[in-house]
Amino acid sequence: MRMPKHKPYVKLKEALKRRGLSYQDLSRLLNVSITTVCNKINGKSDFLISEISRIEQAYSIPRSVFLPGEFR
Repeated sequence: MRMPKHKPYVKLKEALKRRGLSYQDLSRLLNVSITTVCNKINGKSDFLISEISRIEQAYSIPRSVFLPGEFR
């Protein structure tokens, strides 16, 4: 039985857009492919805690954008 995928990170998408950042910028920061970033943002895989910390530090995007609404 497959585990359900999480919802896309809509708040992260919005934060990237507001800062003028692309998936390519994020892929360079995390040292992964653009496809991997796309899969993570769209809910097909998860971000590692270390990746979330890097995003938070580099782009001042709060880690709360990675939490489901009921945890914010």
